[in-house]
Amino acid sequence: MDIFRQSTMVVMENVGQQKLYEMVAYCQDLKRCRRAQIAQYFDEVWDSTKCNKMCDNCNNEISDEKVDVTSFCADLIKILKQAEQLSEKLTPLKLIEAWNGKGPSKLRVASVRPPNLSRNEMEELIVHLLLEQYLKEDFSFTAFATISYLKVAPKANLLSNTKHVISMRMKVRNNKLGSSTEEVPEKDKSAQQNETGSKRKQTSTADKVTPSKKSKALKDIPLILD
Repeated sequence: MDIFRQSTMVVMENVGQQKLYEMVAYCQDLKRCRRAQIAQYFDEVWDSTKCNKMCDNCNNEISDEKVDVTSFCADLIKILKQAEQLSEKLTPLKLIEAWNGKGPSKLRVASVRPPNLSRNEMEELIVHLLLEQYLKEDFSFTAFATISYLKVAPKANLLSNTKHVISMRMKVRNNKLGSSTEEVPEKDKSAQQNETGSKRKQTSTADKVTPSKKSKALKDIPLILD
């Protein structure tokens, strides 16, 4: 999660953190035309139909869907609140560890089960909650480094209302989209390996020259004297 590394570098600037969050929000947006977003930033008007699939979002072959992540957010807040009660600070990495049921046992919450998400999706979700102000960064300054910790933001109190829903767009790969590398059956793989091994053996045998052959070859070379 590079956003937290970058955040420690710009936290002392006047609008550094704000600009960083805006840039990350631009990268996280999977739906809107990139040209339309840039035009909006510069107070201009751009018709996204004129993009002609020239940006990554308009030419996106990976579909996405709107996912309810309210329960995930509630679990993260439980972990952070328990850490705060123990006077512990959690970095984003430690938060993910506790969410996965790993790391120090005192940071885990018994009622929180590991999510059925990939590591990348977990990171994207935490960044989304940060941008939506359900979480916030808290910085610790030392003589050698600036460390970013995560804490519960005031907006998280909205979750006390059971009707409050938090959603985000997540990528959904189409089944038709396969790997770019075509898989080779096991039988074909073993045949290819055997063929490669025999070729290497032939090459190494051909490169070897016995001492008798070397001496015979030297005798055949005429001696030329000036």
